[in-house]
Amino acid sequence: MAPSKRKKNHFEVIPENAEFEQLRSLGDESESEDVGEIGDNNDISEQQQFQVPEQEEISRKRKSGSHETQQSQPYQKKSRKKKARCWAYMDLVEENQQKSAICRFCKQKMKCDATGCTTTLNRHVDKCLKSYGQTSQALLQFQPSDTKSTEVTLGTFKYDHAEMRKVISHYILVNELPFRHVESFMFDKVMRTATPFWEKISRHAVRKDCFSTYEIEKTKLRELFKLVRKINITTDMWTSSHQKIGYMVVTGHWIDADWRLNMRVLNFCNVPPPHSGFIISEALFKCLDEWGIVDKIGTLTVDNAAANDVALRYLKQTFSVRRSLPIEGKMFHARCCAHILNLCVQDGLDPTEEIVDKVRDGVKYIAASEGRRIKFAEISKSLGLKCKKLILDVSTRWNSTYNMLACAIEFKNVFLIYSTSDQGFKEYVPSEEDWERVAGVCSFLEVFSDVTKVVSGTGYSTSNLFLSEIRRVKQIIDKKAIDPNLHIREMARKMELKFEKYWGETNLVMAIGAVMDPRFKMKLPAFCFPTLYPIASDSETNLSYLGNALTDLYLEYCREEKDASKEKNESGISSSDANFMAEHSETPQGINDYESFIRESGGILEPTKSELEEYLSEKIVAPTSKFDVLAWWKGNSSKFPILSKMAADILSIPISTVASESTFSAGSRVIEPHRSCLKPETVEVLLCGADWVRELYGLKKAKQVNGYPW
Repeated sequence: MAPSKRKKNHFEVIPENAEFEQLRSLGDESESEDVGEIGDNNDISEQQQFQVPEQEEISRKRKSGSHETQQSQPYQKKSRKKKARCWAYMDLVEENQQKSAICRFCKQKMKCDATGCTTTLNRHVDKCLKSYGQTSQALLQFQPSDTKSTEVTLGTFKYDHAEMRKVISHYILVNELPFRHVESFMFDKVMRTATPFWEKISRHAVRKDCFSTYEIEKTKLRELFKLVRKINITTDMWTSSHQKIGYMVVTGHWIDADWRLNMRVLNFCNVPPPHSGFIISEALFKCLDEWGIVDKIGTLTVDNAAANDVALRYLKQTFSVRRSLPIEGKMFHARCCAHILNLCVQDGLDPTEEIVDKVRDGVKYIAASEGRRIKFAEISKSLGLKCKKLILDVSTRWNSTYNMLACAIEFKNVFLIYSTSDQGFKEYVPSEEDWERVAGVCSFLEVFSDVTKVVSGTGYSTSNLFLSEIRRVKQIIDKKAIDPNLHIREMARKMELKFEKYWGETNLVMAIGAVMDPRFKMKLPAFCFPTLYPIASDSETNLSYLGNALTDLYLEYCREEKDASKEKNESGISSSDANFMAEHSETPQGINDYESFIRESGGILEPTKSELEEYLSEKIVAPTSKFDVLAWWKGNSSKFPILSKMAADILSIPISTVASESTFSAGSRVIEPHRSCLKPETVEVLLCGADWVRELYGLKKAKQVNGYPW
């Protein structure tokens, strides 16, 4: 008989054979991890996934057996219908002409009385009903009020397996666990210890639940975007080392109505080769169109790859036709400032390659033997050094090279003492002149390290902070350009060339972002531009360009606000003014012309100053390290209703792609060697779903080493 149609539940309980699952969990110990994980990607039918439950199978055999007996012995007296209440919870089986009853709760087999008495069976059922919570009296349980509070509330307990499956899917996503984790013996042991009502689920069921969670959270996020004014995007490309597949991550940034900075991973999709600018632009536009936010894009932040420049040119042309970009797209393309700093430092380290290699080889020599490490640590301990361990860098990450050099300087005397007892180490000991060069390099790179940490933050606004930090970078480059040491001057020269290439012209994102901070306003650009643009005429030109762009951007927001409130302004009459209106009177044509003029100008009373002019004319807020710029705008949004919307869109602009880089780190953990056969669609569900569920529970991602991923 075909099953009746019923409404589908995202977390519908799927029955399973308990004995089959137990045997499979014991027998799977010899299977490799590869085989178990490859199964996650196969589309298996329901009949192959799950066996018929034991209770239903026994009941079917009992009914079919009774029917067959009646057909083979038609003249035998028909069996009487069982009316005892125990048979609602027990199944009757017959083995070797001996009838037995099997409890559906505890699976205990009990012999039936030859006389047909069911008193013993009824007592057993009553006991099981109390033990398994199937009683008319509700069970009480102390439950926590929320996930963060230690307070508890008293309420009735009812086991909900569908809710349990939903939470397990969240658990799998957040902790980046394989689907087969739910089939492990210890996981099942923990769940059965926690509750006797636990019903084991398969990896195929939890995979479906993860997809259901992904779709549910995606729907919520799509509805949320309908209330957002502008969304700023960061994107980057990454190739999985285990799958050899190219992925593109798309991350959205915005400030909500409560003035909280939000960040979500929107897509982690496969982009087939070639990864040209046109292919990237098509893939990115498809993602934005799927979310319905094409007309809400403010700024797009990417790294400095040539393909990204081409892709953004295509996208800018597309968006320009739709007329959705602020100030004709002058702020649309934002370069990742952390990557530019990385390029500057990598070029600057070329003249110091010899001394850096010498220190690196010395650290490798010590780290190659446990005995050397112990002896080195004993010497450092005898000298009273706080740092007891050397740091070996990753040659492609300049910040780790800086940390290695800064740590090695502290062990300067240890290097010399250790070389007296190990002749093979002498060739790796830098001379006094070399140590001076290392100290000079560290003092130079220290500023870059501090600035990178500031601009790579994701939990706070960064567009308002970078202008002052980029001034520090330009200042240290100019200072080191006249350093007495030749190698330092050579470093500064190479860094200056890269600096001028990317920041030789005004960066509107970092400049307007600074103006939107009430601690800075136009004072900070006036302070920083003479350092960034040493020629006086260039500094004044850039200040004038910034002022004009700021005014144009504000006027666009004013026009959008007028269009949004056009219907309201058409009435032109407040509730208090309506009391003075005559019931029936004809309005002269001259008054009609005046009313049209008022509607076009935007209101009954024209303010003497615009919100932008009033904001800039006020005194700046006293600078403090703990100042919260978003909290200030939240408190002053009623005073500056239009300008506050503009500030929210500007302050949510990320000036680095660190958010995307951190997603790639999670991707390398999810696509491990044993899970390299995961389909790109499954990878997207795992990574995006994990990000959304973390936000659902208020969880934070694990911090990157040193605050940034390179």
